[in-house]
Amino acid sequence: MIDISKGGIGLTTSRGFFPGNEVEITVNYIDDYAVHGTVRWAQLTSMNGRAQYRIGIEADRVLVVKDILEAGST
Repeated sequence: MIDISKGGIGLTTSRGFFPGNEVEITVNYIDDYAVHGTVRWAQLTSMNGRAQYRIGIEADRVLVVKDILEAGST
């Protein structure tokens, strides 16, 4: 992950994605988050001599895993 904001996530990956692809990304940080969104842009780059994709994902839902688990137990 390169950056994260209220509106989305920027990340690098070895797998190619295209604008319009729907994705769900799990982020393990202080809490675990699942971000559902749409790839808005993708750029092929090179990192350490290997092909990488830098992509921008517009988030339409951010789910905190502990909130999902708590909701399911009630």
